[in-house]
Amino acid sequence: MKFIELKNVNKTYKNGITAVADMSVEVSKGEFVFVIGLTASGKSTFIKMLYREEKPTKGTVFVGGLNHVYQYGTQHTSRRIDRCIIRYFGYLSTDENTQPNP
Repeated sequence: MKFIELKNVNKTYKNGITAVADMSVEVSKGEFVFVIGLTASGKSTFIKMLYREEKPTKGTVFVGGLNHVYQYGTQHTSRRIDRCIIRYFGYLSTDENTQPNP
């Protein structure tokens, strides 16, 4: 079963910078995934689209079978998506991981 699915997703910011271009990804339930890449390659934007901090300019994003793009903002669906995100996602930015300990 697909737990995460992005279909032909693009994210272009108002300043004209394209962070994600024509991305398609499938992650099955139970898979463990690392997102790695060069600086400014769209990693954070990709993750932010999964937990709805960013909305794609084009394409569809499904998490737990729910379509973020078309069901974005309905109260019932937002709560269901939020529960999926809280339960299944862990997020650690490189800044948090590379700062020296006091």
